[in-house]
Amino acid sequence: VKAYVGKTEIAKSEQWKFKIKKVEKKKDTFRYARLSPIQTTSFYSVPKSSLLYIAFEGSYTHTELTFSVFDDQNRPVKPIERTVKTEIFRPGEDSLNLVSFGDNKYILDLAQLPLEAERYYNFIVMDGSSRKFYLRILTISDN
Repeated sequence: VKAYVGKTEIAKSEQWKFKIKKVEKKKDTFRYARLSPIQTTSFYSVPKSSLLYIAFEGSYTHTELTFSVFDDQNRPVKPIERTVKTEIFRPGEDSLNLVSFGDNKYILDLAQLPLEAERYYNFIVMDGSSRKFYLRILTISDN
């Protein structure tokens, strides 16, 4: 490496051989859809009866969350609003729609909602501090 001021060389270092390490992304980076504090037109494509992995930035919240789902015509999808505790998933309990994995990461079972393929849906999640987070998805067929 040589350093110059104008065209005058002022310093020079020895030759060294180095490699730049490839940055590895966390394994769940692509699994989780990121909720946004603002509504956007960007969306995630997900199978209509799959598990939707969601996460949002900010302080960890262990309070109850309220979520709402609306179709592309802004009509509410079952149920209009529902408050669920962020508990560990227990298979067979249809009362649990949202599952917490800490660090503001959750799983929503889309099979519990009457979603149609090839439609857009908007999710609004409100935490205990009345902060709203948004997510837009495009459902695709399960095949």
